[in-house]
Amino acid sequence: LQESEELSDLSKNPLLLNIIVKLHSNFYIGEKLPTDRIVLYADICRMQLEHRPKARNIDMLLNPGNSQKILQELALYMLQSNKPQIDRGELLSKLTVYISNVGEQTDPKKFLQQVEEVSELLVRRERDYEFAHLSFQAYLAAVEIKEKRQEDLLRQNRDKSWWRETIILYGAQLKPVDFRRFILMLLEDGSEEAGDLAYNCWREYPRQVDPDLEAQVKQLNSHILDVRCSKLEDYLKNQQWQKADRETSRVMLQTMGREEDRYLSTNDIENFPCADLRKIDQLWVKYSKGKFGFSVQKKIYQSLGGTKEYDRKVWETFGDEVGWRKGGKWLEYKKLTFSLEHYEGHLPGTLITPDLFYHPWQRSISVINDYISIKRRGSGD
Repeated sequence: LQESEELSDLSKNPLLLNIIVKLHSNFYIGEKLPTDRIVLYADICRMQLEHRPKARNIDMLLNPGNSQKILQELALYMLQSNKPQIDRGELLSKLTVYISNVGEQTDPKKFLQQVEEVSELLVRRERDYEFAHLSFQAYLAAVEIKEKRQEDLLRQNRDKSWWRETIILYGAQLKPVDFRRFILMLLEDGSEEAGDLAYNCWREYPRQVDPDLEAQVKQLNSHILDVRCSKLEDYLKNQQWQKADRETSRVMLQTMGREEDRYLSTNDIENFPCADLRKIDQLWVKYSKGKFGFSVQKKIYQSLGGTKEYDRKVWETFGDEVGWRKGGKWLEYKKLTFSLEHYEGHLPGTLITPDLFYHPWQRSISVINDYISIKRRGSGD
């Protein structure tokens, strides 16, 4: 199986790992599993609700389409109620309604038993039930919202954290022209949170764009970036250098989906979006009047003989030049000086490695082979 964050997360659960292995052996023999989560989850639902019962010669009470429809309604109800788990009594009451909605009269207890034992999309935790993975609940709710054309639900709940995955998976189902409108809707309030959510939708969206819409898509991406960097720009305008430094780190980590890891790998830096890195650097250079910024740091690094090959002596001398070292020792992050009166190139001071100075955005040398992290920061930030 190919590596991906989603597959890695799912495979931590033995039940889900078994589902993934079966999906690969049944649908993708000799091929990689889809990286598009919408396709991946649709395939899993189809396999569990249709192919698995057939393979075991089990007659299901309802056809796959109606079964998934019922689960979609349940997923949306649980999402709206902010319930990752649901009590058996309440679940059976809801299933009675949802079964009736698809024109069936099946016993909800028997239907639940089949979903639990055969399809395995719902699992039991003592008296409570939950979806085999929260991502399945988010996916099914997103499909239900799209089928019912209830996008207003997303508008009303875009500020709620537990709606995030459903919003992202809803956007991934849209046609390009509808996706653009949807993103603009998310960005209406212009907040940092709106920018982050829109960017996560952007990252999830399949990159099959109609050439006629390419210019609009680029403009949309630029708009998302402006919103995402709005708080950073405010901090820099007000010369709140430490807050700007931390916000720079947050934006860069979020760009590569590394919020939890709190670091960027060499591969992350090499593949960091050029427009994003250029935007961040331009803001630092502009509001520091040319004193701070990645490009400023790069000039200093190169003036000391720094190249794509890591040189410890050069890197330490660079640390001395920008004020990150004192008395031959690297300073802790909390001991940096967040002032415009300090060393040229002193900021930004997080996530900086020689790799960054050779990012393609500067049309310079390729990134160095080994990732060199600055050990001085510790728990300071």
